[in-house]
Amino acid sequence: MQLFDAIKRRQSIREFDKEKVSDENLKLILEAAYHAPIGRAAYSRYELLVIKDEAIIEDLAKKIMRIGILLKHPFFHAPLVIFVTGKANRERLDGCDTGCLIQNMMLAATELGLGSCFLYTISEIINGHPKLLNALGLPEGNTVMSAVVIGHPLQKDLPNKDRPGIKTTIM
Repeated sequence: MQLFDAIKRRQSIREFDKEKVSDENLKLILEAAYHAPIGRAAYSRYELLVIKDEAIIEDLAKKIMRIGILLKHPFFHAPLVIFVTGKANRERLDGCDTGCLIQNMMLAATELGLGSCFLYTISEIINGHPKLLNALGLPEGNTVMSAVVIGHPLQKDLPNKDRPGIKTTIM
């Protein structure tokens, strides 16, 4: 698959089978993140927390659901969760950087035949509850910026989604 094919095929996947993401594919996905554009080349501001242990994912999911904000599994039973973390003090730029990191990982996942879903609300939930933040073992002062779940889609060969397009003015 080429870049534009991956861009057109990428869509949010919220149902995964139980198959794990291979270490080789994880390495490629992380490499895609490492090549994401980061404002002012401030790569050291961010850390990726990769969770592929099913027991840890399920324990964190239960803790999040106990809070009562989310009624469904927050990670959609995906076998891989990657949190983008760091010191949040450049709100607009942090959001842009996080989006670039996650988009690169999602496009790499699509290229590899995997599904993914960008999780934003999860950062607000975890950052708003110190026990959840502590459960991730982040360095002092770091917060969750966002996360992405990745796995093998339950439904194979999903059709390309028709996108409504964005109003564009060319001057």
